[in-house]
Amino acid sequence: MRNSSKIEFTPKTIIWLVVISFITGSLIFMCGIILYKLNLEKLSYAGDLVGGIGGVVGGFIGGIVAYIVASFQIKKASELERQRSVSNNCAYLRLLKNEMDTNKKLLSRCKQSYFDNDKTFLKFLSIDIWDKCCTSIGLEIREETLNSLMSVYRKINLIKSEQEFDEQTYETLLQDIEDSLRSVETDLQTLSNEIAI
Repeated sequence: MRNSSKIEFTPKTIIWLVVISFITGSLIFMCGIILYKLNLEKLSYAGDLVGGIGGVVGGFIGGIVAYIVASFQIKKASELERQRSVSNNCAYLRLLKNEMDTNKKLLSRCKQSYFDNDKTFLKFLSIDIWDKCCTSIGLEIREETLNSLMSVYRKINLIKSEQEFDEQTYETLLQDIEDSLRSVETDLQTLSNEIAI
């Protein structure tokens, strides 16, 4: 994420600051003129009038300051929430990448066993991380990556349920895992770059 400790001045912000400064300056100038005139005339209610005007000007300035502080805090909070979401998604993707890589290695090594009807290795295929993370993956993950992950894990569930795969389907599963790993790696790189900025 970019360094958010600096305040950015966009053209819209500069225009608002100029307008607010002009209005505040005009109010202070008018108050000064009114106070000067009241002081010349020695009116008995001048102190009350000065207090009232001071309250109005102080309220106006306080409202402007409160608005600026609140908008800055909201912007900062949303940036922190986005950064937290990106960090969480990076963690999820790293875990899923590891789980899929392990599954791919197991499926590759035990391919011959599978077709020799020794399927005991299937119980070691893992979907635990996917089950824990799938509902928490955020919008920062590309749709393509998410679809690829869902497809791979559906196929892993199928093979674990002892659904018979022919050799071509088995090879397709291995290729899908490889494609999904590339997609996850691309998203991981993008999210890591976003965090580093």
